[in-house]
Amino acid sequence: ELNTDPVIVEFREDGNHEFTIENSKKAKVIVHHYLKDEKGEYTTTKVAEDEIIEQTDSETYITNPKLDLEEYKLEKDEEGKYILPENATGRYKESETIEVIYYYEEKDIPLTVHYYIEGTTIPVALKDGSLAQTIKKEGKENEGYTTKPINENILDERYELVAIPDNAEGVYTHQEVVVTYYYRLKEEIFTLIKTDFNGKVLKDAVFNLKNKETGKIYTITTNVEGKVEISLPVGEYELQEITAPEGHKLNKEIKDINIE
Repeated sequence: ELNTDPVIVEFREDGNHEFTIENSKKAKVIVHHYLKDEKGEYTTTKVAEDEIIEQTDSETYITNPKLDLEEYKLEKDEEGKYILPENATGRYKESETIEVIYYYEEKDIPLTVHYYIEGTTIPVALKDGSLAQTIKKEGKENEGYTTKPINENILDERYELVAIPDNAEGVYTHQEVVVTYYYRLKEEIFTLIKTDFNGKVLKDAVFNLKNKETGKIYTITTNVEGKVEISLPVGEYELQEITAPEGHKLNKEIKDINIE
């Protein structure tokens, strides 16, 4: 620190003169950011670079933790409050260096598991009539994780798993892990035969099959044998003729069909 006190020096002809001007050492604060490991032990492993605060005109200092680190979070107590060092703020000590240490823990990385109907973000149904709930877990970086599909004993019998997702098992990295299991309605063969009142098969009769749950419409046409087969997801449908065979009157009756 600059010594601003004036020094008076008298020079004489009768010899050498020696004098000393002393500078006092500046007070400063060094702020460390260290890791508290998974065993709960305090280390000197840096999670951020040290900061040096040198005394200016003020007699007091203030330090701050790093709250925006990507991989680490400031340690907390059992009540969830941040733990700050006792000397996080204070007064400079003349010609001394104060060390302030903040400790950080590895952040928990979130894992989210969804159970959706294929092509949607609608949760799949369960046997008890409820919908599958999203599962949330957490883990540390480089830890392994595993997920599972819905147990068949509780899954709605109408649905089946499309496939096991590629990331159903893996290792936690910096980013949130999202695993999505997709389910689809099981399919059954629906067969329709169109005849007249005399039992003669009729071709080119066109029908719409509307799924009552999804609203999806399937259009089918009878062949020369008066027959049409189609694989449909299980569920309840409305069947309606929309084009009659040549020479025949359109049947406008709507029939309920249950495919199971």
